[in-house]
Amino acid sequence: MLKKWFKKHYIIYGFLFIFVSVLLSVNVVDSVTVSNLFVKLLYILCAIVISSLTTLFMAVGIEEVMSKKNSGIKNIFIITACEMACVLALFFICRAENLMFVTPAIFVSCLFAILYGYKMAWVSAVCNVLITAFASRPEFLIYAPIILAVCLMISKLITSTKERSTLSMMGVGGAIGSFAVSFALMLLNSTGLADNWTVILRDSGFIALNCFISVMLIVGILPLFERISGVLTEFRAQELMNQNSPLLKRLISEAPGTYHHSVMVSNLAEAASDSIGTNTSLVKVAAMYHDIGKLKRPQYFGENQNGSNPHDMLDPYESRDILFSHITDGIDLARKYKLPTEVIDVIGSHHGNTTTTYFYYKALNDKYFGDDVTEDEFRYNAPKPVSKEAVILMLADSVEAAVRSLPDKNEETVSKRVDDIINGKIADNQLSESAISFKEINEIGARFKVVIGGYYHLRTEYKKPELVGSNE
Repeated sequence: MLKKWFKKHYIIYGFLFIFVSVLLSVNVVDSVTVSNLFVKLLYILCAIVISSLTTLFMAVGIEEVMSKKNSGIKNIFIITACEMACVLALFFICRAENLMFVTPAIFVSCLFAILYGYKMAWVSAVCNVLITAFASRPEFLIYAPIILAVCLMISKLITSTKERSTLSMMGVGGAIGSFAVSFALMLLNSTGLADNWTVILRDSGFIALNCFISVMLIVGILPLFERISGVLTEFRAQELMNQNSPLLKRLISEAPGTYHHSVMVSNLAEAASDSIGTNTSLVKVAAMYHDIGKLKRPQYFGENQNGSNPHDMLDPYESRDILFSHITDGIDLARKYKLPTEVIDVIGSHHGNTTTTYFYYKALNDKYFGDDVTEDEFRYNAPKPVSKEAVILMLADSVEAAVRSLPDKNEETVSKRVDDIINGKIADNQLSESAISFKEINEIGARFKVVIGGYYHLRTEYKKPELVGSNE
């Protein structure tokens, strides 16, 4: 039972609930001047309800994010810690005199939008507005829906940019949009603050400034959060796909055949990912880096050989060990060069526990080893792919290598080879750990055939018809 609680991360959510409850209860006890104990207990009960709703929303949002990102408990802790820091700041801001416009909720929403997607940012925004609405003084409640509207707007806006260089411009655009939204919402209020044009302009300006400063802070602090969280953001993906990145430069110069293979696999995987709606950025980056382990011994892999084959001088077990090592060497290199955790996970599972068929049969036919050889000895000691992105990479990698080795590439032979590769992975239970459907697998296969057809300009082979009634 205890393991289940740890597995479901209930303890972290419990800490969040206690933290929010204590802060809101302290705020109620200090601010509610009614001497009736029953009324104060009622307010505290409301604080507990708000804390429960906040924790529930955050738990649902976090679990959804973690189901799509294999980043473990580390990111749950990051999200919870950021939210607790935001709540603590809100606690003091809401108790201060007219400081609602300096709320950190906008910063947290922008950060979550970049790292985990706008849905997580919206969950955070709703939670923070709930806390703000309960902890604020009544005359400042007008800011709660304004802050919510700004958080939703800027978090959606900021996810539309793909390059880090344009992120600062989003800060400018977000500030202008925030001013317009704040000004419009305040103007719609017919009493109180909305009757004072100076107050409306001032507070709208402060909220816009908050939005601009929040984005500028994220520009500076985002690399740190990318490193800590291990999440592959769109900005990091663009940098890793650049040919000037250190590992890709090494691939180009030291293992050009592997680099070309990786480019082809990346194109196949990108098309397949787009067709079934998975994380295309992750698939593309993982495809470009999946074989970086071959940098340690590039000459031992067929795509980098020019005539001679070093494996001819080795026994099949030595060849097997070299082949197996490109997985562990790739993971070591990926960690050394600080690649995102998601990419490292996909690199580690792109062969699953498949068999190195060539060296297995070579060992079977060897007079010294043949009698004692088992297939399990020639299976990769690696996990099967779990995510759909990892499945796409496994299939794209195998399909590209298999099609490249075909002596006669026409539409019929390529289609048959693609189907054989995919069916072989299914029969070998390599996809048993993933949630991918047969419909998605069929779509992936169809996209592979289209892309490969574009590479090799495949044409259907037409046979010359026999002449009917010919006497020849």
